[in-house]
Amino acid sequence: MNSIINFDNGHCVDHIAVGVKDTEEGVEWITELTGVKPSLVEPEPDQWYWSAALNLGKNCFLEIIGPNQNHKGFQPIKQMLKDFEVPSLFFWYIGTHNFELAKSIIEKYDFRLERIEDISYKRDDDIIDYKRAIIGRGFNSERPCIIQWNSRPKRLDAVKECSFKSLALSFPNPKNLNDLFSELQIDLQVKEGDAQMILTFDSPKGEIVLKGGGFEFSGLRAIPKMARLYTKYLSGL
Repeated sequence: MNSIINFDNGHCVDHIAVGVKDTEEGVEWITELTGVKPSLVEPEPDQWYWSAALNLGKNCFLEIIGPNQNHKGFQPIKQMLKDFEVPSLFFWYIGTHNFELAKSIIEKYDFRLERIEDISYKRDDDIIDYKRAIIGRGFNSERPCIIQWNSRPKRLDAVKECSFKSLALSFPNPKNLNDLFSELQIDLQVKEGDAQMILTFDSPKGEIVLKGGGFEFSGLRAIPKMARLYTKYLSGL
C-alpha cells in the first residue's frame, strides 16, 4: 500500500458520527433531510450504542448514533447522548491499512491509542470484523478515531445516493495534531478557533451541511463532567 491511511474513497474519512438522543428518531430525521433512508439493524452485541448508516460513497458513511436502551449500566457517552436536544456531529474515523504502523507513528507525537478493541461477529450471512481505537489521551473530537476493517458490513455497500464532499475542523488548541496528520498523510487540517465540526455532502435533496461543536472528555476537566453524567444516570434508575 502507498499509504498507511485508506484512501480508497479518495479522502481519509471512513465515517463521521452524528449523535442523537433516539436512534429511530434520528433515522427519520436523516431520511426527511436527505431523501435517503439509512440502514438500521439490531445493535452490535454488548454495545452501549445503537447506530444506523447512511452511505456517503465508496468506503465512507454517516453514522447516526444514539443510546442502546437495552444496554445495562453506566456508560458516559451513552448518558451524554440522552441529553442531546438536537442532532450534532460527535466524532469521526479514519481508515487504515496497517493498524500497528499507524499506532507507532501516533505514539511518536505524544498521543496514544486508547480503548483498542477487536470486534468480530456474524449477522445472518454477514461477517463483520474490525479493529478500532481512539487517538488519546482521553477523547477530543478534533482527533480522529481509527479503524482497520477486515470485513465490512454488506449494508455499507448498499445505497449510494449521497456523496461525501468535505469535513472541516476547528478547535482552540490543535497543538501538534496537524504534524501527526501530515506524517499519516491525512488530507485535512485542524484550524485554530472555536470548537466546530462541519460535514458537507450531496443528497437527492441537494447539498447537506451538518455541524457540531464536538466535545472534550479528557484530563481533570473530565471529572466534573463524569460526576454530572453519573448523577443523572442514578436519578433515572
